[in-house]
Amino acid sequence: MTLFIRIGLLVTLSLGASAASAQTFQPGYLVSSQGDTLRGEIENYFWEEAPTEIRFRPTATGAVTEYKAEQLQLFRFDNGAYYRAALLPIDRQAETRPDLYKVGLVTKQQPARLLAEVLLEGEASLLRVVLNTTPHYFVSRPNREYLELVARGYLQERDGAQHRTVFNNYQGLLRIYFIDCQPIQQLLPNAKFTPEGLAKVVQTYNQQCSAQPQASTKLYQQPATAQKRVSTRLGLVAGAVFSSYRVQDASPATKSGGALEQPLLPGAQLDGRFHPLGGVYADILQPGRRKALHFELTASSFGRSKPQVIAPGSRPTMNPVPNATVDFGGLMATARAGFRVFGNPSQLQPFGGVGVGLNVNLSSRSTLRYGDGQARTAAEGVRVAGESGFDQPWQQLLPYFEAGVRHGRASLALEGRLHLGIGRASFADNMIVREVYRDQRGNITGYGGAAYDTKLMSAALTFGWSLGKLQE
Repeated sequence: MTLFIRIGLLVTLSLGASAASAQTFQPGYLVSSQGDTLRGEIENYFWEEAPTEIRFRPTATGAVTEYKAEQLQLFRFDNGAYYRAALLPIDRQAETRPDLYKVGLVTKQQPARLLAEVLLEGEASLLRVVLNTTPHYFVSRPNREYLELVARGYLQERDGAQHRTVFNNYQGLLRIYFIDCQPIQQLLPNAKFTPEGLAKVVQTYNQQCSAQPQASTKLYQQPATAQKRVSTRLGLVAGAVFSSYRVQDASPATKSGGALEQPLLPGAQLDGRFHPLGGVYADILQPGRRKALHFELTASSFGRSKPQVIAPGSRPTMNPVPNATVDFGGLMATARAGFRVFGNPSQLQPFGGVGVGLNVNLSSRSTLRYGDGQARTAAEGVRVAGESGFDQPWQQLLPYFEAGVRHGRASLALEGRLHLGIGRASFADNMIVREVYRDQRGNITGYGGAAYDTKLMSAALTFGWSLGKLQE
């Protein structure tokens, strides 16, 4: 009970704290693909990757409208952060994550319409697009195509081994691109591959080599004092869960090495069914919207709707046991807390997650009956009951892992849960006589029954729907 209360408090406090600073709508304007200019407030996601959509509202209390990247010409915050659509020759193969390097240097540029961050604007401009954590810079000037500047990491085979290598010839490309600008030629040997370093090169062209020299140009970036806040995504979840609840023999060894009566339950599957589930969830998205704390509360049934009959095996035995009837099932609530990581924003955005879930039984049935349920005379003349309840833990702690995709407000996830051992279901069966205990005169003084453990695993397929308007 204490653990469940703690998790509930953690969910409540986290949601309350995040709700206070969930949204970061800032004044700005957008220009649609039809040329309409709309002024109001734009949610600042502090994008770490190229934006694929934005959220706009005309006033602080107005309705929120989502715009896809293809519906925009540009959008801009009053603080200077500025993105515009451009058809760019981008090399999606460029990689700067060492663990993803491939053998050989491969360059493959393809045109793509993207919302690029405007770092510098003038007769010559500097744009930036980040894909898979790799920054791509694009330089433009009148009557020239865009020039892409990007670092490319790869594996180079040398002396029978593979070596990580990074190729970045940005200085050589800029030297050719601005071949007619002598001040840039003098500047390039010390130019760094950073927004500030590249902006200085482009500024030099605008100030000293352009047709109409400009006194200054502006580097548009997020203000250093901007606070990157979290955002909360609330939603509904529904789907189906398949649960496996298999019984294992945990009986101690007998002195004789054999059992007078063989237990019937080992190997029995007490569930093995699909069950509907439904509930609510919350994703507390971190700045950049690529990582999130995930909380979920769902309800589902478990076990079987009708009693299950387990018959003795075909192996002959001196002390046959009547059929066992197991009535097991009920309703449970599951509270989950975990961590999600989202892939690159696109039409289908992949995500994965891990965490822990707490199952709490809201109602349950757990009855075991032999034969007609009447008391019987078992092996060695021992009288045993014919029906009894068996103990089940009212709460179980299970780690889980998940993978899925998200599209707009909808998400589809496949998850698996494995037993952690906390709240493990173990129970005794004293209606089976495995051995008897005798005194020195041979009189029966007691008997030993059966003992069982259970192994719980489950897999769920869920559909989530974000209630975006509830966040405003």
